[in-house]
Amino acid sequence: MNDDDLKTLVEQEYSIYHLEYVEIGRKEYLKRGFENETEEEEEQEEVDEKRYPALRTIAGIYFAFAWIIGGTALIGALYLGGEHGQAGLLIAIPILIFGALIVLGVLAVSESIKVFIDIEANTRKHSDL
Repeated sequence: MNDDDLKTLVEQEYSIYHLEYVEIGRKEYLKRGFENETEEEEEQEEVDEKRYPALRTIAGIYFAFAWIIGGTALIGALYLGGEHGQAGLLIAIPILIFGALIVLGVLAVSESIKVFIDIEANTRKHSDL
């Protein structure tokens, strides 16, 4: 395979060839001394990190808030379970259960925001093709 064909095989976004053949082509590509053009990809990742800073901040706040709620629920359950005997234990168990459910819900909101940002980035990336 000549250099131009090999370069086309390795550098194209989607390939009609089997993955093993593309991997073999990639190894040959690197043996011949070609370099991947990753500077453009790195610049794109930097641009992606700058997009939607408010959403990224909100996702981070939700993430921190989830762990604060979880810690508070755990401390409250331990306090009530240890200080007030069996009656405190009857209160501590629901606190732990509801605290865990709230933590999972808030973490899900945080991750959902991140997923929406990733979906937008992938959509933009593939629309440029």
